[in-house]
Amino acid sequence: MLLSGLTGLYIRDIVQMMPVLITALLFTSTVFFSAQSAPDMLAKILYLNPISPIADAIRDIIYGKPPQFGQLATLLAISVVVFMASYGLFRRLRPNFADVL
Repeated sequence: MLLSGLTGLYIRDIVQMMPVLITALLFTSTVFFSAQSAPDMLAKILYLNPISPIADAIRDIIYGKPPQFGQLATLLAISVVVFMASYGLFRRLRPNFADVL
């Protein structure tokens, strides 16, 4: 919601940056490789990417292991906080959308 309120209205360059950002998130996540194959320092950095815990959970399920619910719960909590903050900003900016357009 945060980007929907800003995209094309207040910061028009976000539309051009989104494909690059999504591609960077994909290639810096653990979708193509496991974090266990990376050095410890790099593995910690890889988990700053929000896609990595989800990719690891899917990989664990495919290999018959239970997913790490702690990482998924942390990701859920962060997502809820970001959603609530974004929704608050969206509600505050919504009355001005017609003026900006």
